Amino acid sequence: MLFVLIFVNTVFAISPEVKWVDEEKTGVNINSTDPKVTSFRECVSKGFSTENKFEVRLCKPRSLWFDKCDEVLTLLKQVGKDPISGKLSLLVDVLGDGEDPEERSLQSEEDALEALRSSGLVPISLEGRKLSVRVTETCKGSYSSTVRRISRILSLGVIEFRGDTSGWIEFE
Repeated sequence: MLFVLIFVNTVFAISPEVKWVDEEKTGVNINSTDPKVTSFRECVSKGFSTENKFEVRLCKPRSLWFDKCDEVLTLLKQVGKDPISGKLSLLVDVLGDGEDPEERSLQSEEDALEALRSSGLVPISLEGRKLSVRVTETCKGSYSSTVRRISRILSLGVIEFRGDTSGWIEFE
């Protein structure tokens, strides 16, 4: 039992926090409550970019079968450091929306860390469904693509190493 608790705590080290924007629950703001500050600074100092992926899905519970879930909405936030100028930049992209990613400059590592922590406003409509959220933090380039491919092949696609993740957490 102790092994299971340690394993779950290690695997799901990130715990997202959801804040509803109003009483009608028409939108949420997701915060990564336990970002790894030292690993973020180490990643940026080595010249790698850091990525936070916020995934949101709405699921309708069913009694005798799996929940029926809508398509996953994925919001990527990536912070990188220009090797020549040393300036930090934030790239924000909602995958599949047909829009170009938004890029802006940041003044400090604290600003970058704060920008990575929060998803910003995510508009949703519950309509009798449950909200599920998953947050993944990755230091891009810190693990070789070969190691990732081997683990994915050996597990028949079940394991895809992407960094620290919260796993899917349901909110009502």
